[in-house]
Amino acid sequence: MKKIFIATILICTLVATSSSDLFFQIKKSMTLYGAVYKEIAIGYVDEVPPEKLMRTGMDAMLQSLDPYTVFYDDAANEDGQIQGRGATGSVGMGIGLRNSKIVVLELLDGYAALMQGIRVGDEILQIAGQSAQSFSIAEAMSLLDGDPNSKAEVQIRRGIETLDFTLERKRLILKSVSYSGFFADDSTRGIGYIKLNQFGRGCAGEVQDALKNLQESGKLKSLVLDLRGNPGGLLDQAVNIVALFVPKGTLITSTRGRDASEVLEMKNNVNPMAADLPLAVLIDEGSASASEVVSGALQDLDRAVILGQSSFGKGLVQNVKPLPYNTSMKFTIAKYYTPSGRCIQALNYSEKDEFGQAKQAPDSLRRIFKTTKGRTVKDGRGIDPDIILNDDSGSELEAALLQKGLLFGFANQFATKNTQVQATFDVNDRVYADFQSFIRGENFSYQTKAEQNLLKTEKDLEKAGFNQSKQAIQGIKTQIQREKEAEFNRHSARLKTLLRAEILSRYFGPELRTKSLLATDTFMKEALLVLEDKAKYDSILNN
Repeated sequence: MKKIFIATILICTLVATSSSDLFFQIKKSMTLYGAVYKEIAIGYVDEVPPEKLMRTGMDAMLQSLDPYTVFYDDAANEDGQIQGRGATGSVGMGIGLRNSKIVVLELLDGYAALMQGIRVGDEILQIAGQSAQSFSIAEAMSLLDGDPNSKAEVQIRRGIETLDFTLERKRLILKSVSYSGFFADDSTRGIGYIKLNQFGRGCAGEVQDALKNLQESGKLKSLVLDLRGNPGGLLDQAVNIVALFVPKGTLITSTRGRDASEVLEMKNNVNPMAADLPLAVLIDEGSASASEVVSGALQDLDRAVILGQSSFGKGLVQNVKPLPYNTSMKFTIAKYYTPSGRCIQALNYSEKDEFGQAKQAPDSLRRIFKTTKGRTVKDGRGIDPDIILNDDSGSELEAALLQKGLLFGFANQFATKNTQVQATFDVNDRVYADFQSFIRGENFSYQTKAEQNLLKTEKDLEKAGFNQSKQAIQGIKTQIQREKEAEFNRHSARLKTLLRAEILSRYFGPELRTKSLLATDTFMKEALLVLEDKAKYDSILNN
């Protein structure tokens, strides 16, 4: 008993000493920092704005940590408070720059812009009587947004037409589920699909409603949950989404802060809607944070087959702390852990290389964990899918066309010349030929990686004095150009699919665009193969 008492005293003494040392170091550092700041602000040879000097110091301090730890000044804080209150009214359109012009890129269902006939691709000429020619995107959005039930005067150009609209603003409620339904409208196969773009407020309810609608059809046999490109969001929404598919009382995720003994566990506290429904989850390198909580939990619990590419690896928890003078700071306080105990964080920001970049643990140091049924999973790199897929649908030609906005531009031109199309519209050879003519008119050109390498080789040969190689190099260039021209035929099926989706979105909105692209989606095709083969599905989860 005496030994236990002495040990307790020793532990308490060590803790007290440690805390005392920490507070002494903080006090010492603050005193030194304040002294340096004061001397520079008052006595430096050139006048230094005190606030700018302090902000530089704070930014440098935070940059030594992780990119998610951020200071918000009073202006940024006010913007965040306005958005958090949800007081913004919107006309329901997303805008962006194309060829130095502000154009409509997206229309939200149920808002004035779509209902009154504005189309994706329309160029914005005026907002509230002011020319939009010199506006930044932020300035244009500040005029488009306003109080709910107020009106925005907008003038647009469509082809050679100039059109005026009076759009009533509606309280902005962003939908996280952008599309849900049966794959290719074929409910006989019973494969449901839900696309979740973000983990915003209420998104679990949106997923629940989408799942309920599919179930009430009486034909739902399996489900694909698409989390590709989903950057995450609210943790409680991620927990509630997993809870739709796992038994009550199941551990879904946990967080641990500096004190490893302080573990916050989050469990399912409701009965699931679809405890036995075969489930596939699609992820990619853009799936982060809450997306990884969902996919990691469903994988650890052997509840879903995960397909795609390894996720981003963002397993850090942030908290927002109010600071003086209407400022605040968001900083990392803990890390996420999946039910098996693995951390999904990929980069260690406390250890950086000589270039100041955070280090990633080598594969040999990744720890091994076990799922509920004994499958092996590893930590430290986000979520590794059960089936790894490569998105081989793209090409350098496609990337160049997208980058230069030529698919977008042709769809605008097509919509100007054709007042309407049917939902069954397809891009035939004549439309594709028109597209190629449009591209030639835009003086389209692009450089492949092979051409870049050849150019480097040519310079190296010239530097070495190998002048006899010039003719051979020129011959290769000519052959590459011929093959680039042939790329339009080789990739015609893929480009026709993209054109069809882009054109349909001008008439029917983003939902039909999503549906048309799903039909040729390589990730989706693999998910269908798994879900429609029960033996394969079971073997993956029981391996």
